Amino acid sequence: MPQGSVFGSVAEASSFFEAGSLGYSPSEQPGKLDALELRSQSWRVAPLEVNQAHSAFFEDPERFAEGVVKFDSALLMRNIRHEWHTHDPLYCGELRHAV
Repeated sequence: MPQGSVFGSVAEASSFFEAGSLGYSPSEQPGKLDALELRSQSWRVAPLEVNQAHSAFFEDPERFAEGVVKFDSALLMRNIRHEWHTHDPLYCGELRHAV
């Protein structure tokens, strides 16, 4: 793992992500987060070296103050039998009251 990572080891990072298979991503609609669950029949990760990372979402100064969000690390899964399942979206902010 890169120096400064919140994870002390690849095993620690792997355990963290294996325990939480449901994730949310910003949708095109403000205040709405799309839900996606990963179901895998096995779990194997390897560290992935990242030389550069950019995110229009996390680098947007309207959303986050400069320096608040920092890239930590990346893990790679290969040849894993899996399924993706959608779930109901999560609404937050003002949009939550309009739905």
